[in-house]
Amino acid sequence: MSEQNEKSWRTWLQERQESADMDCQRASLGELSDWGIIEGGFYGRPDGGFFRIIGAKITNAAREVDLWGQPLLEELGEPGLLILAKDQGGNVLLKAEAEPGNPTPGRVLIRASLQASESNLEQAHGGQKPKGYQLLQEVNRDELVSGHADGGRYFEKTNHYGIFQGSR
Repeated sequence: MSEQNEKSWRTWLQERQESADMDCQRASLGELSDWGIIEGGFYGRPDGGFFRIIGAKITNAAREVDLWGQPLLEELGEPGLLILAKDQGGNVLLKAEAEPGNPTPGRVLIRASLQASESNLEQAHGGQKPKGYQLLQEVNRDELVSGHADGGRYFEKTNHYGIFQGSR
């Protein structure tokens, strides 16, 4: 990568971080109006969207300790998608997007061209579809590769990954 290109993307990212105004404050779980204890004693959304927090009992671990319990996130619905698009010149299309848990200015990080759960694509939150959702029209889902997310935080979570050459 040339020094000019590196400066350009760093400047682009910094501009997006400076213009973002997402705020995220810690709150107790009881303060979240769309979430609560649901059937089965799990913590999640009453409509069953997105994910829920479950308890896991781990035994025969052959790790630092043999058994323990911990909360895990369990994504509900179809696996998430992570799509990386390239233009005709081979340039990778990335986006800068704010997420509440990001530890960066404006909570903005660089992400893949499309990174979304099926719940987001189906607009289960009542809002808009994720930016870049149109890329799915050019992706053959049969060519996506399945991979697993961090099993120390997620319960049996699978994502579908793909890289494709866009038509534009």
